[in-house]
Amino acid sequence: MAKKKSSRIPAERFISECAEITEFLEFTISNNASDKHISWAHEYAIMKLYREFEQMLLECLIAGLNRNTSALSDYQGFEFPKNLTDEVCEYLIIGNGYFDFKGQKEIVNKCKRFVGENNFLTTVLKDPSYKDTLNKLLALRNYAAHDSSQSKKRALDSIGAQRIGTAGSYLKTQGRCQSIISEMRSIAQRIAEEAPY
Repeated sequence: MAKKKSSRIPAERFISECAEITEFLEFTISNNASDKHISWAHEYAIMKLYREFEQMLLECLIAGLNRNTSALSDYQGFEFPKNLTDEVCEYLIIGNGYFDFKGQKEIVNKCKRFVGENNFLTTVLKDPSYKDTLNKLLALRNYAAHDSSQSKKRALDSIGAQRIGTAGSYLKTQGRCQSIISEMRSIAQRIAEEAPY
């Protein structure tokens, strides 16, 4: 039988990625980049952070589903086999589409559906102290990526403001990007510490 997946490994990888994103921003700022280029660097940083978080979360869900299908069986109303391949687990989670979510509530609902209410991953991600950071990450990433009026409105809602220039111009001031990175790192650290596998 194949070795079961771990949730610690993707969480630890995400922590390393957070450090590399921080290093990238520090390098950009310390090399006398223009204000515009620093804004672009912060937009790239938030998109990279989101992408790495998305990958970590998907891998943690695959690991959880790979080990225990009971939550999904309860949700769907029929019994899934106990042993599913990683590829089958991934397909059950994302189907023919892609893995995405709109905020903390949707992240928690996906966790409940695939790994259950009492799984460590659900417990960590539903922590109310992470709501603000997760929602800012998602909204600012979408604004950086799409620059649409709808994404701008969601970004404004997430930061509680009336005006915003670009996602990068917001993120580069007052340590906002680094604050999000630090908080996301602490989420991953909790996942790595609390993961039983």
